[in-house]
Amino acid sequence: MEWDRELTDELADRLWQEPDCLIGLGTPVSAGDRCTVVRLVWPHRETPTGREKRTIAHPSDAAGQGASADRVAPVMKSTYALKRFNLRGPLHTMVHWLLPTRARRGWRFGRQLRRAGIATPRPWAYAENRLGPLRFTAYLLTEYVVGEAFQRWIDHPDQHSASEWEDVAAEFGRFWRRMEELQLVHGDMKGTNFVIDADRNVWVLDLDSMRRCVSSWDFARARARDWARFVRNFGDRRDLIGLFQRHVR
Repeated sequence: MEWDRELTDELADRLWQEPDCLIGLGTPVSAGDRCTVVRLVWPHRETPTGREKRTIAHPSDAAGQGASADRVAPVMKSTYALKRFNLRGPLHTMVHWLLPTRARRGWRFGRQLRRAGIATPRPWAYAENRLGPLRFTAYLLTEYVVGEAFQRWIDHPDQHSASEWEDVAAEFGRFWRRMEELQLVHGDMKGTNFVIDADRNVWVLDLDSMRRCVSSWDFARARARDWARFVRNFGDRRDLIGLFQRHVR
């Protein structure tokens, strides 16, 4: 397990000791054979009184002694996305035993993209169920980003103005060029793996298929596959495809 040192000790311990319990505490976002994703609010429970209490001297006690009053402060909560990567059957398990888990890739590339100025949810921690060098189920805890899935923009294009589309296409173009500088490919460029926030920033999600290419030839082929997958999101909307093509040049 690795984690961000700013993560609370209690949540880090729970992820290490009882990750599936945390999954159960969350609100389901998606569930499938490959992975399960929940939205997790933490702390999940408040203190017995529902609030933290701090004792202060009563204002009438100039010496700071005597009667006391309780200052009541609300418990601060944070929202996370918790993703469990499942193994699918004996053959899949054997093939992936010695490979880096998708949670580890998501952690590593999430930190790298953020250092490079690319908008992606902050990775807080990842944990792996292991037996020596063998890896089984893995978990990735990240920041939860509030926004609208890019696929919804595509499905309802008239809900956004031309200037809003220009802003989003320009943001995507900056992401695309930065990925070229880093020699990285995403590996799963479907519309649901991008989120548009209220300021029209484009956030990239699901980095577990991302990789760094070993040669310029490898990068060119993989990048072409990324672009082809991204274009398929638009269906027959040639106008939108043309808009994004202009911004990625």
